[in-house]
Amino acid sequence: MKYKLVLNYTEALIRQAVFHFWWRTVGITFFVVLFILSILFGFLLFVKVSDWQVWALGAVLIFSISFITLIYFVHYKRSIGKFRAMTAPEVSINISEEELSFSSSLGTQSIRWGTVSEVWVFKNMWLFLYSKAQFSTIPLNGIPEEAKDYMLSKIKSSGGKIG
Repeated sequence: MKYKLVLNYTEALIRQAVFHFWWRTVGITFFVVLFILSILFGFLLFVKVSDWQVWALGAVLIFSISFITLIYFVHYKRSIGKFRAMTAPEVSINISEEELSFSSSLGTQSIRWGTVSEVWVFKNMWLFLYSKAQFSTIPLNGIPEEAKDYMLSKIKSSGGKIG
C-alpha cells in the first residue's frame, strides 16, 4: 500500500462539488444559447407572431431549463443523501499501485486506476469522473502533495485526462 489517508467531508463541500460538476457539464455555451433563444422568443411574442414554430421554441426553452435544473437536483439529492447517511463525515482512502479504495460508514469500494476517465481539478477538491454522469469528490485538504502527484500520475498512465 502506497498511502493511507482520511478525507473529511462537509455539506458545503458536497454542494460545491455538485455545482462544479453541473456548471462544467452544462457549460457557458448552453446558457448563451438559452439566453439568445429566450430573447428571440420574447421578441416574437412582442411582435405578436403566433405560428406553431414560436410555440415550439417556447417548448424547447421550457424543456431545456427543466432539463438542466433536473441534472443539478438529481446529483444534489444523490450526493447530499449519501453524505447525510454517513455516521461520520470521513472516508478512509487507500492508494496502492493497482487501485484506489474508499472506506466509510456506508461501505467499501475499490476502483482500478483505469476506471477514472477524467479528473476535474478545482482549488479545494478534485472530481474523479467515471462516466459523463458519475463522479466522486476528493477533498484536497490534508492530502500530501506527493500523494496528489502519485494519484494524478496513476490516472494519467491509465489513460485518464486531467483538466
